[in-house]
Amino acid sequence: MAEEHLMALQNLPKKNITYKWERDAHEVAKEWCKEAREARKMERDWVHQEFKDMLLAEEERHLEAQEQQAALVTRELEAM
Repeated sequence: MAEEHLMALQNLPKKNITYKWERDAHEVAKEWCKEAREARKMERDWVHQEFKDMLLAEEERHLEAQEQQAALVTRELEAM
């Protein structure tokens, strides 16, 4: 019985160290996942902004083309 008790006490620090290591590893993994999620969100936001900028530029080109077309039609009608 005393030997079993002694062995249990000898194993206790190893279990505590292992538990602390596992807990620390878990915390590191959680932090890494959080940073990865934030990085993906920043990338998504950047891509979204790039798309919005491209779309706005395309809309501006479309409006300019419509204005040129309207001016051309107006000149043709006046020439008639």
